[in-house]
Amino acid sequence: MNKAETSTPSHSPSSSPSLAVPTVAGEAECIWPAGANLGEGTLWSQREQALYWIDILTPRLFRYDPVSGAQRTWTFDEEITAIAERASAPGLFITLRRGFALFDTTAPGDTAKPRYLHQPETERTGNRFNDGKCDSRGRFWAGSMDFDCKAPTGALYRYDADGRCTRHDDGFEVTNGPTWSGDGRTMYFNNTVLNKLYAYDFDMDAGTVSMRREWHRFPKPDGLPDGMTTDAGGRLWIAHWGGSCVTCHDPVSAAELCRIALPASHVTDCAFGDATCARSTSRPRATASRPNNRRPSRSRVGSSRCASTAPACRRRCSQAEGCSRRQPTLKRCSVALWKRSPGRSTVDGNSGRFGESGKCCVSRHSPSPCRRLAPALPKRLPSRKLPE
Repeated sequence: MNKAETSTPSHSPSSSPSLAVPTVAGEAECIWPAGANLGEGTLWSQREQALYWIDILTPRLFRYDPVSGAQRTWTFDEEITAIAERASAPGLFITLRRGFALFDTTAPGDTAKPRYLHQPETERTGNRFNDGKCDSRGRFWAGSMDFDCKAPTGALYRYDADGRCTRHDDGFEVTNGPTWSGDGRTMYFNNTVLNKLYAYDFDMDAGTVSMRREWHRFPKPDGLPDGMTTDAGGRLWIAHWGGSCVTCHDPVSAAELCRIALPASHVTDCAFGDATCARSTSRPRATASRPNNRRPSRSRVGSSRCASTAPACRRRCSQAEGCSRRQPTLKRCSVALWKRSPGRSTVDGNSGRFGESGKCCVSRHSPSPCRRLAPALPKRLPSRKLPE
């Protein structure tokens, strides 16, 4: 357990004196007005060349094919909060309200049901799980949170391919993230309600964290830190709940390198993905490449905006991030996927498939342009792989 906070890291992520500022151009365009209450959990499937994302509060899983435009939706009986691909078997590894589960997206029709694997917080009845991702060794890291976003009852867990579940930290109101530095030696994790972005020393071989310290805070006009990811150059991209943007940051100094403004107030998550992004493994060759006849792809970003225009605060957080018990007080919101075009960036550089040790979903050094996709709450009404 790592409850103590420190002010100085034992090491810093490898970084050049000045990371290149990414180039982003074009305007945001809505690609799926899905009418969700809390869009989250973006996942680009390299295997399927498709985007998965979720609506936590009206529990649904969405799949979007950017080539054909095909859309599919699954409905759940309880909150679905984070997703990752399985290493070789079809379907997804997911977190539900109480813990970790499997879901087969290849089952015909709409009758498929998730299968729980482990529920680590049966005694914390006021909690639910929230955000989560795989590290590059195939271990799934997820955080739990207080339904009402007030009590520090959330924790950070690691779930392994052999079924082991370990609690690594505790005492959070609302957890979001995680993501990792380009060299894999630092893990970043958010306590959204307190506006705290933490950094941990990360031992990739042991799968442990230590030396938690406060890495960054957003100034008040920028809202609160929500979901985040890392690009191929090692830069962090962070969604702003209540801040109408996604920002890019230096992994060491936290200096802002780039800002993508969005026509929405509550941006919940961000991810990279496109058919042009090659997947690399521990071997020197890549398993996918960009077709020569394919035109440069578009960069996509998701954003969100609630019907209310009140500034982000703890009350807003408890309304939007809370459980179904609070839904009667939740102002009606919709969720849309937004794309930004044209743009040039790089792909996620650290997320693995659950249970796939030593492999990454995408190349850490790919120069290909790609789509950045993420769900979020739109304007005022008219938010890696498991073994078999």
